[in-house]
Formats: sequence, C-alpha cells, structure tokens
Amino acid sequence: MLEKVTFSQIGTSDLRMVNCGIEDCNPSHKWGPGIRDRFIVHLVISGKGVFKTKNMEFVVTEGEGFLIAPGEVIEYSADFYSPWTYAWVGFDGISSSHIISKANLDSQHPIFKIIDIDLFLPLVHKMLQCDSIKRGREELLLGLLYEFLANLIQVNGSDDIKTKETLQETYLHTCLDYISNNYSTCVTVSGLSSYVGLDRSYLYSLFKRYLHKSPKEFITLFRMKKAEELLQTSLTVNEVARSVGYEDALLFSKIFKRYKGSSPSQFRNTNFTSKEMV
Repeated sequence: MLEKVTFSQIGTSDLRMVNCGIEDCNPSHKWGPGIRDRFIVHLVISGKGVFKTKNMEFVVTEGEGFLIAPGEVIEYSADFYSPWTYAWVGFDGISSSHIISKANLDSQHPIFKIIDIDLFLPLVHKMLQCDSIKRGREELLLGLLYEFLANLIQVNGSDDIKTKETLQETYLHTCLDYISNNYSTCVTVSGLSSYVGLDRSYLYSLFKRYLHKSPKEFITLFRMKKAEELLQTSLTVNEVARSVGYEDALLFSKIFKRYKGSSPSQFRNTNFTSKEMV
C-alpha cells in the first residue's frame, strides 16, 4: 500500500510543504545512495530498517523516526524479515533549518523517538486528504505542517542553554527574517551585516556553512524566486522588477536570465501561458 501526494505550492518561501505519504515497504525495499533537495521526516509505524549516512548507520524500528537533510548522501532500506511501514513529510523553505534545529535534529543527529505516533499520523492523513481540496489548501497544509513540526519539537527538543552552534543558527534566522521583510527594497550585504551586528566575513561563513551560498547570492536567489511568483500575476515585468528591489528593469531581466535561463517574459510565456501576458 502506498499513499503519496506531491504538492506544487508557490505560496510562502519561509516554509513550504513539498510532499507526504505512507508506505508499506516490500522486504529489502531500498532508496539510495543519493541526495534529497529538501528535509524529509520519516516516522516508522511498524517493522524496521536501516538508515545510512556517509559516516553512520542506524537500525530504525517501530516508535522511532529519522531525518533526511538536504544535500546529504544517504540511503535507507527495509528489513527483509520485518519490513517497515513508514509515513513521511517533506518540506523546505528558509526557516526549515532553524525549525529542525529546535527539535535537536540535523545530519549528524538524524534519529529520534516518536513516543506517541498519534501525535503525528492523523496529521499526515489530513495532509493526504488535502489533495482534493480546491480552496484554502495551501493555508491548511501549512497549518498542518507547523503543527507536525511543533509536535516534533515538543517530543525531541530541549530547554538546554544555547550552544555556539544554535546561537549561529539564531543569527542566521534573524538574517533570513530581515531578507524576507526587506527584499523589495535596496537590501545589501552591508546593511544586513549592520542589522545583525556581525562582521561581513563572519556573516559570509555562516551563510556558506548553513545555506551553501554567499549572502549576496542568497539575496539575489531569494529575489528571483519571488519574481517567479509575481510573474504569474498580471503585473508587468517593470512592476515585478520594482517589487523585488530592482529600479532598473533591464538589470533585473539580465540577472533573472542568468539564474533562470530565460528572460522574465520568456519565462512567463513558457510556464504560464494561461496568465495575462506582458
């Protein structure tokens, strides 16, 4: 039995639901080695299996779960004699790393105890049912995802004094909030550095460590993703450019083409032909 839904949400870039599912795996059913481009939380409902990272291997059984972090080489396989049944929830967004850190999970600590599966499984079932909802689906999905992650934080988080690493993540989250709130203005790396109170070189190292991009690259990519969303609307290319922080529409079009491989008008015509054209 396999129930799976993949969602094409354009909505928020702060936290985004990607997919979810429940699967009764066949004996020795395997995925990987490979990488995922999002966080995926697996909950083992019954049976057992093996989850492997580059340097570690875990036997994960009923009542436990494991986290797949984006960009990490992993593989996992069901036991031959007692293959697992698991549920999973996949998500991404600029807040996803910070939220996962609150649950004391990362690529080095990917295993957790579920304690009470009823805190999670009904939410996954509701997520699966959202596929048939026409109005308010994104809002409902996001609410269910936040509740799912809040439960994960409650059962696996701690109230320990912040370590150096979690303090760095707090700095990063402050940066991401600032970018999210100011991308439509002339936000700069210098302004970001001043707002957070960090040296530019230290800020650079934080972004490279956690996001694998420089602050400048991340700001530009964030603006381009917002531009993709706005190109679905009736706004002209000039209006989209100003809405994502570019007074010069030609410069915006040049940068957009560099990141997306086509001009804003070509992108709109190719991907959203039913929308009003510029």
